[in-house]
Amino acid sequence: MHKSHAAAVGPTPAALVHELGSCFTEADIAQVLYRGLQPLFGYDVVNLHVLEREGWYHSLSMDSGVLQDLRRRPLSGSVFVKQYANPRTVVIPLDPKPQEISKGPGAGRETKFAIWVPIEHQGEVIGSVIYQGYRSRRVPATE
Repeated sequence: MHKSHAAAVGPTPAALVHELGSCFTEADIAQVLYRGLQPLFGYDVVNLHVLEREGWYHSLSMDSGVLQDLRRRPLSGSVFVKQYANPRTVVIPLDPKPQEISKGPGAGRETKFAIWVPIEHQGEVIGSVIYQGYRSRRVPATE
């Protein structure tokens, strides 16, 4: 593959890990993941969930290239609450009804699937990254 084509497709896994290591804020993380993975897998939304105390979480999303406002909510109201009880990477078909509205080019669009990936620190789940798409498709295990 030509070097310029590889750059257009997205960074290598090692380059993406390196970029993530330079992130200072949650917004940095969401933007780096979106920029690095959207060209490779076509994700429309990258959503970063961060667990808080007393059953709350906050989330920060990149939707169609637009950084969304930080949202803080009770974890019990999250579409993904069940995943935290059994934290493993899973592909989830989404029901369009309970979705939150985005701003920018993703406004009004319904996500069809999500890939929920737990984030652990020192053996404890501290949040998740949720990759979402507006088109239904099969997600290979290698993804």
